[in-house]
Amino acid sequence: MDDMTGLALCRRVREASEGVETPIIIVSRFADEMDRMLSFENGADDFVSEPFYPRELRSRILAVIRRLCRSATSERTDCEATFGDLIVDLRRAFVERAGEKISLTRSEFEILRTLIEREGRVVSREALVAQLRGNPGAASARVIDTHVKAIRRKLGDDRLRVETVRGFGYRFNAHELL
Repeated sequence: MDDMTGLALCRRVREASEGVETPIIIVSRFADEMDRMLSFENGADDFVSEPFYPRELRSRILAVIRRLCRSATSERTDCEATFGDLIVDLRRAFVERAGEKISLTRSEFEILRTLIEREGRVVSREALVAQLRGNPGAASARVIDTHVKAIRRKLGDDRLRVETVRGFGYRFNAHELL
């Protein structure tokens, strides 16, 4: 950037009223403690030093977006996760595929939300049962299997995004499906 530093731009965005909720991740070749500290003091949400791994940067971006969605006010509706033709609005509990609404039960949506929020990581059946505590019918790991089967059926061609990791649980795959 020729006319200002990244820190100045970060500070300027944070000082603007409409930039308060704008996620900012600083990618810099400078990586000492002072650079990181100044980045956070000027309003950065995360800091990545070069060289970096593209998959790590992607994971950090998704993490910042998740935090933004969790802290968003009830008026916000931009907490969408998009995977090809599949759109999942985490705030409004809305799922759409290729322009058509997909009706999920509350338990099915909570399972899908949990898997998306932990995208790429294995989530055990026990963790999913714990996530659904207080929801009638979510008493066992076998019930989770039934819900996952229903989610896959409803997702159609995107069903392969919900992967079974034998002996461990389930994982959501956000990458391009072949």
